[in-house]
Amino acid sequence: MAAAVFSVLGLSVFDAVNLAMVTLATGGCYTPMTSDGGTLFSLAMMAVMLFSAGNFFFYAEVTRRGLTVDNPGAGEMRAMLRLVVGAGLLISLHLWRSGTYDISDSLRNGFFAATAFLSTTGMNPVLLAGWPDFDRFVLILLIFIGGCIASSAGGLKILRLSVLANASVEELRRTLHSRMVLRVSALGRMVPLSMVGQLLSFFSLYTAVFFGAAMALSLAGIAPLSAMGLSAACLTSAGPAALLAGDVGVYTSMGEGWRLFCCALMLLGRLEVFSFLFVIQTLLSRWEGRW
Repeated sequence: MAAAVFSVLGLSVFDAVNLAMVTLATGGCYTPMTSDGGTLFSLAMMAVMLFSAGNFFFYAEVTRRGLTVDNPGAGEMRAMLRLVVGAGLLISLHLWRSGTYDISDSLRNGFFAATAFLSTTGMNPVLLAGWPDFDRFVLILLIFIGGCIASSAGGLKILRLSVLANASVEELRRTLHSRMVLRVSALGRMVPLSMVGQLLSFFSLYTAVFFGAAMALSLAGIAPLSAMGLSAACLTSAGPAALLAGDVGVYTSMGEGWRLFCCALMLLGRLEVFSFLFVIQTLLSRWEGRW
């Protein structure tokens, strides 16, 4: 369906199919035509990216039971839309106030960038090179957040961050009221405390992998900010994010070994940290059993 829409908007069949796969996979492949494809074309791409970054369990339940208030994932979907609207307005306003674009182009590029980076699809880095630092920093935060659980997007995911934020608030309240029973909710649903502990472990591992990979990449002669951008780009599968620091030659300056290291980071980000480490632990256990 996405390929058909892009084809109707003027792309060849080959380009329409390629662009549909890029936007549905949300895998960090930018397309140069995003900056000059027109408002209607940008809206079509945004719709596909938002759909891909949404909760596919929610789509399945809507198909089976229809749209109801208790659909699993409905709260996360609403949070994602609010986040896109809020970040899009913030970026658009700053682009307009800084004189980067006029008001119409600021709105189009701001909302497109917010959608592209929240879904970890990315966009044309040549266009982003002339943006103010504030807007590029917001885009980096968006790729860390990522899309919904059970989506094709990378990042930490909205539901996980919502649980961690609510758990932090509840823990602060319990510090002030020591006898209070800790009850964590996220997006309208109660969360078991065991799940909170698992998410804290996941967040700690994810953060450790990010900073460890950035330190390792700095050994390749990459500037610290570019190394952090490259680490974030690989873990979230948002390739153009590595260019937000302004070093457009960050990929070409690396040796083959470091490119393989980046490939491993991409796999780690897509498979999730726990899944990847579980595979490694299983392999090590089998290897140790032979001795």
